[in-house]
This record gives sequence, structure tokens and C-alpha cells, in this order.
Amino acid sequence: MTFNEAINTIKSSMDREEKEKVLIPTVLIFMAKQNLRLDKKEFNRLYNKRTPDEILQSGFVTGCTDEAILFSALIRGLGFKDTFFVETLSRRWVESPAEEGGPIYGHTFVFVGDYLVDPSKKVVFIDGRTIERDWVVLGKKIELTEFGFHNAEILKKECRLFKANYKRQN
Repeated sequence: MTFNEAINTIKSSMDREEKEKVLIPTVLIFMAKQNLRLDKKEFNRLYNKRTPDEILQSGFVTGCTDEAILFSALIRGLGFKDTFFVETLSRRWVESPAEEGGPIYGHTFVFVGDYLVDPSKKVVFIDGRTIERDWVVLGKKIELTEFGFHNAEILKKECRLFKANYKRQN
């Protein structure tokens, strides 16, 4: 299925009056029905490099970033422009002793209007502050590329740097 076919499929499943009320869950349900498999082995090679169309056509995601890219593009393609990417790091990871070269625990959420959405878990938070208990917010940007994480190596480097600075300040 192409990205444009995805937009048309979602649009045809909604009445105009219902659009605003059901847009987020409708898109999340659509994404769930695509059965995109998780392929973490491709994360380093494909992080933040694929278009929504490429993600859909491939049949797999490399993690939460791919899911957020697809979700945000679908929402925007349906006419809802008030969307932002939210990059976070696990509070537990950030506040733990430094681990040189160990895994990084981060997550990408999407704000749609006043709602915070976790596209990979298909969850909508009514109060966006809900995540602050478990996650440290790196930033909120309209486009994912604005974070400057153009590949997985830059992402990892910047997350480790953020952790070091966070520990010095707290």
C-alpha cells in the first residue's frame, strides 16, 4: 500500500463531522492493521532515513521513530497540521550511573493538538505531562530533522551528551 492509498483509506472510513473526534484513534487503528513488524536490526542503517511511503511499503518499522514519522505524516495528510515530535529519554536511564557504550533508552512521541500520542504503543494521553514521571523531554519540534539526529550514530552521541549534562546540572 502506498502512502496516498493509506490517506484515502483512512479518509473513507470517517464521516466529516466525526473527523476531529476520531482522527487520532482512527489513524492508530489503521496503523495497527498494517501489521508492520519490528526490525531492530535495521535501526542503525535506517534511523530517520525513510519516508512514510517507504515505511508502509517495506512492511516493517525500526522502532518508535518510524512509527512516529508514519503517524505524524498520516495525521498531517488528513489535514491536522498542529503536530509536533517529542523526543524523550528514559528518566531511569538518564539518572542511572553512566554506562559507556551501553544501550540508550529513548522514545519518540507525537503531540496532536493538546493530545500526546505514543504511536508505537497506540496510546493517547489526555494530559501530555503524564510522561514526565518516566521520561525526560529532549525537545518538541515540528519536524523530526530539527533535532539534528540525522543518523543513529549522531542520535546516540547526542543522547549520551544530554545524559552527561543532565547529571552535572541535577
